[in-house]
Amino acid sequence: KQWYQRRVRGNFQAIKDSMVKETRMATIRPKKLADEIRQRMLRLEYYSSEEMATALESITAEDIKNHKISSTGGFYIESLCGGNVTSTEVEEYLARLRSSLGDEVMPRERIRQIRVYKVPPGRWLYRTKNRNPDDVNTVVVNYYQHDIVKFRDTVILRVVETLMSEPMFNQLRTRLQLGYNVSVSDHETYGVTGFSLTVCSQASKFTASAINVYIEKFLIWFKGYLAAMSEDVFEARVSEIIKDKLTPFINIDDEIEQMWQEILLQEYIFDRDERVANVLKELTLGEVKSFVHNLFHRNVRKISVQVEGNPDGRACNVESESESENDEDDSDSDSDEDEVTVPNMKPLNQATLKSYSEEMTVVQSIDEFHKKCKLLPVYKLKSQIVTVDATNMNKT
Repeated sequence: KQWYQRRVRGNFQAIKDSMVKETRMATIRPKKLADEIRQRMLRLEYYSSEEMATALESITAEDIKNHKISSTGGFYIESLCGGNVTSTEVEEYLARLRSSLGDEVMPRERIRQIRVYKVPPGRWLYRTKNRNPDDVNTVVVNYYQHDIVKFRDTVILRVVETLMSEPMFNQLRTRLQLGYNVSVSDHETYGVTGFSLTVCSQASKFTASAINVYIEKFLIWFKGYLAAMSEDVFEARVSEIIKDKLTPFINIDDEIEQMWQEILLQEYIFDRDERVANVLKELTLGEVKSFVHNLFHRNVRKISVQVEGNPDGRACNVESESESENDEDDSDSDSDEDEVTVPNMKPLNQATLKSYSEEMTVVQSIDEFHKKCKLLPVYKLKSQIVTVDATNMNKT
């Protein structure tokens, strides 16, 4: 009670105000806003930064003081112990923890699982304005949903990310000057795989529609890039990934962090890197080409989230990581791409941009969009993987 009076009551309002401000500021950044919209369109339950800020504003110091775990229905414990500790010591520690919590411990079966929608076939567009009316920045995130998670597919998606990342940077940013930040990312969204291409640009230079066209044209270009890639180049790229996966951890912190991520995902594949390397050793270029064709050109289930800036505005709230991610030495950026001979992309004139045909269904309401979607069951990779009996560390 004395601690509460000294620390919580005295600092609560300042801490709360800071959290509310920080949470509300999140969606002022157009890249963060685009990501939140994508998550909202994919997930059954998702709380935006605005909703969380509103909830924070209603919390009082007395709420914190009187909060009891039982009011949330208990909780489930998972722990990871590694380093200079024995399994006996770990078991004794957990026994004391469970004893102190009593009946508040929740069984695994009651853990609330996050469920994801299956995007209907076709191309879906959600467009909104930048939350800051004075911000010139425009962000386009094109997300392509793949399928229920399979271990081999997650490996192929990581290979596609590796093969696509540098060419996209060279073509869209360096050569065409499309945006200050371009990136690709593979996704495993609560049991469903996918892939996204993101371009952060400025409305004074390119419209969101034009950026979307450039991304689609790049995917066509990338298909030709893979067609021109030799087996030797492909094997060399894959060998680099294998080498990275099998490189020992430099310190125990990195190893523990990776294992903890497995626990957070509830997949528990503690030897994931070794399993990935084994899949990579038998992966073929033909398999990757077929995968890319099906994902981006054949069985397309695309969501394009477009956050439009003000053409007359100024650059605001540029994510700090954008510069560190992409401001590499351009003189070295062509090294890998030069191994594949394929013509560079060319700027698109206005006639080409206007004539480009892509049937996209505009999403006016995310709730209405969800009515067109199928809600998928919960999938975990652990159901496809034999349980690992790790002997090098104590894991509970």
